[in-house]
Amino acid sequence: MLWLCLNFSKLPLEIFTRHQANTQSQASLVVEKNRVLMCNQQAHQLGIDSGMSINTAYALAEQPQTIARDHDKELDALTQLAHWAYRYTPSVSVESPNDLLLEISSVLKLYQGLDNIINDISSQLSNMGYSCQIGLAHTPKAAWLMARARPGQYEQYFDPSSNALDKSLLKKQLEKIPLNLINCPQKQKDQLQKLGLHHIGELMDLPVNAIGRRFGKQFLRYIAQLRGDISDPRLFIQPQKHFQRSAWFSDSITNSQALLFPMRRLLEEFSQFLHSHQLDCSQLSWKLKYVKGEKDIAVNFSQPSHQAKTFFELSREKIENTKLEGAIESISLHCESFSQLEQQNET
Repeated sequence: MLWLCLNFSKLPLEIFTRHQANTQSQASLVVEKNRVLMCNQQAHQLGIDSGMSINTAYALAEQPQTIARDHDKELDALTQLAHWAYRYTPSVSVESPNDLLLEISSVLKLYQGLDNIINDISSQLSNMGYSCQIGLAHTPKAAWLMARARPGQYEQYFDPSSNALDKSLLKKQLEKIPLNLINCPQKQKDQLQKLGLHHIGELMDLPVNAIGRRFGKQFLRYIAQLRGDISDPRLFIQPQKHFQRSAWFSDSITNSQALLFPMRRLLEEFSQFLHSHQLDCSQLSWKLKYVKGEKDIAVNFSQPSHQAKTFFELSREKIENTKLEGAIESISLHCESFSQLEQQNET
């Protein structure tokens, strides 16, 4: 089997900033427990970094965009990304808080090679305002590690002519990975460090019985699944019968013009969904969520379509003629009724 891991390490920040028309001018940072969890390049240039206290960050940047971490919105966004990834393979698994695992062995020929799949994934995510690190391996847990330690370096152990991994070369790559990156409790990482172990290869050299005695059956199972010695069952997402995407705002929006950029981005994603599923739609709806309350806005089309431009023109007219009832925290796009794509509608 061949697994891709898509690691969205910047998800806590990008779920808010990807819907901003201009993300390059202001320092932005996500905070959790009064400390900086992550920040954008503008904040880094001012000397702000992860782990820094909020007070120190405020001393370095004048009026930075400060975003409180929201785990629920991150999971919602990751789930939406999982349904987006379904276009590449039906074997998509969500690994919260910020990873997707895709089994792609069966679709390599369809896409005429791994590079085509990865290039398309990277291009589509960039258009959506997301960044990710990609890892490739023969097991989900190994792909998860490679996405963090050796992102995008699959050419060192993958042969495109045969669409096959060289497991011996991959093993050498895995052995070099620091143990502090493995997905296990910090207590076990501390124990490994006390034993003088620093890389995965050193752990792999220990007898299996010794690993089990020191760290327990669950950790032993993790190592076996990492190697591929035993199976690593995954719960795959089921295809949706509807489309739903949301845009969340770190600062509430109070005018309809500010909604146009996130609406356009969501509609482009919707159009891509329709194209990939060979569908049209004749009605969609928007949901505006206010600080208090919400409002639904239906948009109907004279004939079925799948074109983002058509959707945007009519949606903009609807929004601009809608009286906003307060500050908007998020906007969502919904569609539940589809028809088969009519090729003559292509423009």
